[in-house]
Amino acid sequence: EKEVRAYISWELQIIFIPVAMIKSYQLIAKDIPNGLWVAFVVGITLRLFAAAFIEVSSLNEASWFKVPVVPFDIPPSLSQSHYQECHFLREEMGLNAYSIGSNSDLGSFHHNCHAMPLMVSCFAGLPRFGFILIDVFTAIMLYAFAASIVKCPSVEEREKIYEVKHCPAKIRPSYGWIYDITNFSYDDTEDKGSLCDKKISLIKWCNVPLIISTCFLVSPFAIFASAYRSLQSFMILVQISAIFSAREGNLFATGLLLAVATYVDVYPFVYLLPLSLLTSKKSPKNNLLRLSVFFTVSIAVLLGISFVLNDWSWAFTKSVYGWNMQSRDTQPNFGILWYTFIMGFQRFRKFYVVLFAFYPYIFVIPIYLRLKSSAFEMVTLYAILGAVFKSHPTIHEVLSFMSLMLLSPHILIRMRPFSFISLISLCVPIITLFVDYHMWMFGGGNANYVYFMGVATMVFVSTIPVDFLTASIKHLKAAKLGSSNSMNSNDDITSSDE
Repeated sequence: EKEVRAYISWELQIIFIPVAMIKSYQLIAKDIPNGLWVAFVVGITLRLFAAAFIEVSSLNEASWFKVPVVPFDIPPSLSQSHYQECHFLREEMGLNAYSIGSNSDLGSFHHNCHAMPLMVSCFAGLPRFGFILIDVFTAIMLYAFAASIVKCPSVEEREKIYEVKHCPAKIRPSYGWIYDITNFSYDDTEDKGSLCDKKISLIKWCNVPLIISTCFLVSPFAIFASAYRSLQSFMILVQISAIFSAREGNLFATGLLLAVATYVDVYPFVYLLPLSLLTSKKSPKNNLLRLSVFFTVSIAVLLGISFVLNDWSWAFTKSVYGWNMQSRDTQPNFGILWYTFIMGFQRFRKFYVVLFAFYPYIFVIPIYLRLKSSAFEMVTLYAILGAVFKSHPTIHEVLSFMSLMLLSPHILIRMRPFSFISLISLCVPIITLFVDYHMWMFGGGNANYVYFMGVATMVFVSTIPVDFLTASIKHLKAAKLGSSNSMNSNDDITSSDE
């Protein structure tokens, strides 16, 4: 069984890296800008320096880096150190790492493994440069996905972007100057817009892919997550690849990638609804049914392999999915659940478990019914809300999915100023969060300081997707009014000709 597990691990690593490299080359080899090469060099260099600094600091017992100062980006279910512990319990001690319980004979090993068996087999022995490669592949996928929208938009996407040109004066967005493609000057007599050359735009539409990928590569949260060997970027890579495959109309790849994301974390299965709408633009009918079949078969295969790897036992489902649903992860983070379950009375735990476990899902159906005609905006909201309201949210994942909002200029120009203020203000509670955590670990602080800064961070973060949803509804109303006005004008022209 050890040989089988080792064989599966090496086979998946040998297959994944060359396939990812070939696919990445195919995606950007033709039109990669020089700025992206610079971002690659800077991002890789920063990751190497961060990794070297952490390794050197770990040798110094007096170094405050001995304490994980960035626990907010390393949930146990995506930490290689936790994977290595699970691998040690299973391979070296011969134990079922998912059903240890509180065996007193195990010394300090009083907790079960909370990572899926296939993830442990694949990534427990991944070298440090592998995490840097995952970040590079993620940046490439972000660039390729954004470039496909910017350079090759569909007819529907083009109509949404240029809807501002025919927008009625009463509901015309006042922040059209943010993008050059929405920066129109209007003729007050005819209420028509033409591209404005005089006003300076904040963002050039052609530079959006480079902006998104560069921000990911130089993000300090992405750099330290890679240095501390977190697989957050791998999950972002899988989910972005699923959205990209859906936009290209590849149902099988979409179902497989969505199954991989759901295999690690249950929440991404809600992407089935918006991704089926995205694939409908290039695929025949019954997309939801076909995508569901591919997804179900893929997740069944992944769970079956995990069942074999775990000595023909389903104990991993309770230890991983049940542990996440019950919010057993009390490691401090910028969320509020860890503090709630530490300080709350035990008699109320079941109530809060049900409340917080199903809270992210109550938005799924209302958003789907309201934004059914805007599939990309729907999946963007699902991704942001899922990253914000999970039991162990991470700043790295939230900011990475928020960058997708840049690909919806017709929505972004309708968002209110307080969203931009909230985004800029995030730096204050985030920095204070790290400082308070350090004070808590070394004296002079307590958990309340960390919690209050986490609440402030959650408030600032939560206002952005809410405003994005409001702006999306405004866009739908404006598009409906604009189409009705254009139809009325066409009718007037026809009657005058007669």
